Amino acid sequence: TFFEDLYQNKDDGNSILVVAGNRSPKEYIFDKDNKFYKIRKDIFDKVLENTVLNTAKDRDTCQFQIQEEAFVANYMYVAELDAYIYNIYSLKGVTEKLDSIRNNILIGFVFAIIILCMITYALTTLLLKRLNTVVTTIRKVQTGNFNVTIPIRGNDEIDELASHFNHMLSKVRDLISELVKKQLAVKDAELKALQSQINSHFIYNVLESIRMLAEVEKKREIA
Repeated sequence: TFFEDLYQNKDDGNSILVVAGNRSPKEYIFDKDNKFYKIRKDIFDKVLENTVLNTAKDRDTCQFQIQEEAFVANYMYVAELDAYIYNIYSLKGVTEKLDSIRNNILIGFVFAIIILCMITYALTTLLLKRLNTVVTTIRKVQTGNFNVTIPIRGNDEIDELASHFNHMLSKVRDLISELVKKQLAVKDAELKALQSQINSHFIYNVLESIRMLAEVEKKREIA
């Protein structure tokens, strides 16, 4: 009636507020509709008894255990009432929350590992695919195909390798083109020399034929 605001805390079944007179026998005032009391009705007297037994100062916190369930009680002495106000907590709810948090963390950790594995697999697959492209291109060059290039998609090490490889292939193609041009020039010179020889022989043969015909016709001046 006088301290109803003290009982406005959310009733989650893990705590209860008790006012205990300091006289003997002890008189206790608490909300009997509280879930904490209803859940632990069979051991509630022991909870109160242990709470009082562990009360040693005017204001302190005590801890005790009943049937493998741990309890914590915050208490304060009110001289005007000659009574103690106890706020009794069950650590079972706290441990259950901790277990729930731990389980959620473990589940999140497992999901994170799975996601990281999937990302790692995807990146590894992409990396191996790009490396396979480089290897395939190198093998084509080994067979004599110099008209190939490695696609460049970024600025990482593989792209840098591809850039140097493409530059090298471009130089090789230029050198091959220059060598082919030189060989063609040499062949052309040889053909021209041969052609000049053929032309001279052809003219000589024609003149010789005319001379022979003149000799046959006894045209010595023409011969």
